[in-house]
Amino acid sequence: MARIPMGNFGETRTQAERINLPQDQSGQMLAGALQNVSGVAQQVKEKNDREQEKLDVQAKNLELYLNSLDKRDGQLKVDEVLSTDFSDKVAELRQQVGNGALDAKKAAEDFKAWSDERYQRLMPTLPGHAENEYRMQWQQNVNKQIGNFLPLQLKAADQKEAVLADRAYNIATRMDRSEGKQWLGEKLLASNIPEAQKQQYMINYETDQDKLEVESGIESAFSSGSIDNLRKVQESLNEKKYLSGQEVQRYSASISSKISTLQQRQEIEENKRLNEAGKVLNNFETAVLTGIELGDELINNTAAAVKGTQYEADFNFYLKQSKDFQRFSKQSSSAQLSEINNFKAKRGKSDDPVAENKILSAYESIYAENLKEVKENPTQALKKAGVNVPDFNPATLKVDPANAAKTIATIGSYQVALKDKDANVKISPISTEDLPQAIQSFDSLDINGKLNFIGQMIESSKNSKGGDQIWGAALKQLGAGNQSYVMAGVAKKNGFKSNDGRDVSSLIVIGAQALKNKQLIMPKDELLQQEFGKYVGNSATGETANMTFDAFKSIYAALTQQKNYQHKDKDDLDKKSIKQAAELSTGGVYEQNMKFGNSKWKVSKPWGMDDDRFEAIMETRYDAIVKKYNISSGGVRDLRIHRESNRGPGGVIRYSLLDARGTPLYYINMPDGVTK
Repeated sequence: MARIPMGNFGETRTQAERINLPQDQSGQMLAGALQNVSGVAQQVKEKNDREQEKLDVQAKNLELYLNSLDKRDGQLKVDEVLSTDFSDKVAELRQQVGNGALDAKKAAEDFKAWSDERYQRLMPTLPGHAENEYRMQWQQNVNKQIGNFLPLQLKAADQKEAVLADRAYNIATRMDRSEGKQWLGEKLLASNIPEAQKQQYMINYETDQDKLEVESGIESAFSSGSIDNLRKVQESLNEKKYLSGQEVQRYSASISSKISTLQQRQEIEENKRLNEAGKVLNNFETAVLTGIELGDELINNTAAAVKGTQYEADFNFYLKQSKDFQRFSKQSSSAQLSEINNFKAKRGKSDDPVAENKILSAYESIYAENLKEVKENPTQALKKAGVNVPDFNPATLKVDPANAAKTIATIGSYQVALKDKDANVKISPISTEDLPQAIQSFDSLDINGKLNFIGQMIESSKNSKGGDQIWGAALKQLGAGNQSYVMAGVAKKNGFKSNDGRDVSSLIVIGAQALKNKQLIMPKDELLQQEFGKYVGNSATGETANMTFDAFKSIYAALTQQKNYQHKDKDDLDKKSIKQAAELSTGGVYEQNMKFGNSKWKVSKPWGMDDDRFEAIMETRYDAIVKKYNISSGGVRDLRIHRESNRGPGGVIRYSLLDARGTPLYYINMPDGVTK
């Protein structure tokens, strides 16, 4: 630190000149005066010296104070580094030594190099007069920390030995008991852990093996439900010399509890088995009566469930007869009925009438189920017969009607083939599972969409055996009971049009769509049926009458909608539209004058044929019958004309002539080409 400059602060000293004064009194006086002056000067000098000394002391004290401040500032810098970087480095190295990543020597070398470099960076910021003290303090800390590395290394080594011993112990527990014991002993022999600790490892191993054997024995016996095996484990507890008395008691109590649990469980399960034996037998009986192959698991489980119960005899009966029931179930319903009738005819000749009655009851049950299936869900019957029926996705009916129609027609053709084998099969191309969604998809189509799909169904079924039956059945299903769409298919296939050129199939679909509107006011059904009956009379009966009436109602709705006729209420009718709807839905009705009974007999004519042509054709047919059978002309003409559902050669419309009892006596075919 710069010292404050020190000087004489302006003190002057003059060279005294000798003055020769006279030796008289005045001279003495002058000498005295001079002596006084000299004394004063000495006093001034002494005062100045004291003040200078005081200033020197103050300057020295200031220097010492400033040096002290610098030293304390430097000490704070050293302490800050020692508590941060230095401390962090020590912690880092201690961690590495502690986990075995570094040995003490390498840690000391790394720390020495780091501390030297760090102190060199710190030194320029420290006051020079205290640098030796700082260096000494720094080195003391370095030496102290280096001295701590070796104990850490030794501790890490001990911990590693313990870890290795634990790993060896864990590995040994996964081996066979004797093999693991020998292997663990070899590993502990090479270990530097204390002998007492080695002995404790071996004792722990034996103890854990005893526990493992007991616990695994308990678990195995309990999971298998074996009370005998649990008792064996309980008896073996006294042989486990490494288990404490308290542990033996605890295991024994646990085993006793588990034995009690199993006893209760077995009692409950036995009661449950007895209670559910009838249900299990019913399931087995159902499986037998469906004709499926019986698996060993089903047979064994059922046998165990009914053993010793009142149902065991029935089980043995159904098991014995299962092959025969499987044979019977594979027959057509008509063949099954025939076999049942034959069986009944021979009944009473058996030595075991009880078994005979059971067999008959089983036959009748199989027949009833089979009959129900072929009538209500023939697709399922096909699958049961092993036919690879194509899957139908109801959603395709809306997004891909051509593909949907093709799939439905294919399924229908399989059902027609099944019907050739079993006459009781009812053609229903859309399965009961798919029908609700299929109806929803069909209903979502607009008028053109419905007409397009109807056309696709007709086209897809063309040239297939029973094609008309296939598309008719499918449209009936999609109509959910309303057969208007079936009649629309008939009209579309045959190209039916009104006299003014309107497409009949379009009118039917338009009307069916309009009838879905709940706000539409229409005459009540009773009134419509009355008007329809007046027109068709006896010319339409059964399903044909129902289909024709549905079409009549739809056409009437379309006609009144197109002419914007507003019904006042449900008793209001538009007579003109009624007549048009009746003509378009039936194709025309002929009234036959009868000599006996009803004065008028009605029969449906070929589509669009007028009365004159129909009468002319019938006259030629009457004459041919009279000539061929040599009967009176009047007798033939008095017979009632009836339109047959079956067609004549080339698909022409066929009629029959009925006697008073309704028996057909003669058949009449329309000319070639009259197929509508």
